[in-house]
Amino acid sequence: MAKKRAIVVGGDAAGMSAASQMKRVNPDLEVVVFEKGAHISYGACGMPYYIAGEIADSDALLALRPEDFAARGIEVRTGCEITQIRSGSRSVEVVAAGSVSAERYDFLVLATGGTPRRPELDGVELEGVFTLRTLQDGIDLRSCLDRERPGRAAIIGTGFIGMEMVEAFLKRGVQVVLFGRSDHILTSFDPIFAAPLLDDLRRRKVEFVTGCQVRGLVGEGDQVRSVVTERGAWHVDLVLLAAGLLPGSGLARSAGIACGSSGGIVVDDRMKTNIPGIYAAGDCIETHHVVSG
Repeated sequence: MAKKRAIVVGGDAAGMSAASQMKRVNPDLEVVVFEKGAHISYGACGMPYYIAGEIADSDALLALRPEDFAARGIEVRTGCEITQIRSGSRSVEVVAAGSVSAERYDFLVLATGGTPRRPELDGVELEGVFTLRTLQDGIDLRSCLDRERPGRAAIIGTGFIGMEMVEAFLKRGVQVVLFGRSDHILTSFDPIFAAPLLDDLRRRKVEFVTGCQVRGLVGEGDQVRSVVTERGAWHVDLVLLAAGLLPGSGLARSAGIACGSSGGIVVDDRMKTNIPGIYAAGDCIETHHVVSG
């Protein structure tokens, strides 16, 4: 009789935690993790410090590597994208190195995370426009800073990621222009709590363009060169889109798995989806607000 098999889609915090827990509870369970990117189990909160140059090597952000999980009996396959879930046959379609294969499962855990919100603007595909979600995003951004030595960066978004990256850019000697639709930064806080931060950043010559809408990005050739708003245009050498995250639920939705009003996968208190044998965890799911329910 074939061993029971669990497949986990996504190799960061939620996915690797789920894989580890399943193996602890049932050592006889075959557990395979598929990760689209090249890295697993990395400290995303450390990326601004890596980009700022305070952490020398991106490897320092890796908590564990595939070989560490192999020693625990968990197989990790990087560079593998799950493109389709066939819940009827309990299998998934895997694309890796240009080839397509099918992998069976008894249990499937979706830990597909979140995807950066990319505003619908002209110019977001230009060179020099970045998002910051994966470790590879951080490596690419730091490589650009090291190679191009930009003088001025635009950050579109005034939440936590935007604020952390203001600090990182300043430490790299890059001037910062911060763009936001709201009149104040860190909109989840009352303005009185954000005021000291705002004052400090102004002392450090950060320019704020708040309470207005970004209209688009303009390039010179393929390279981004300015941010255009209803108030005018600002010359920049680099743009970071930090407008928040959307649940990475597209794969689930295409398989008929229920998603809620937030766009996240609907799960119960056992992390089960509406389809038997399929679970979900992490930034891709919809959760109940602890206060409002």
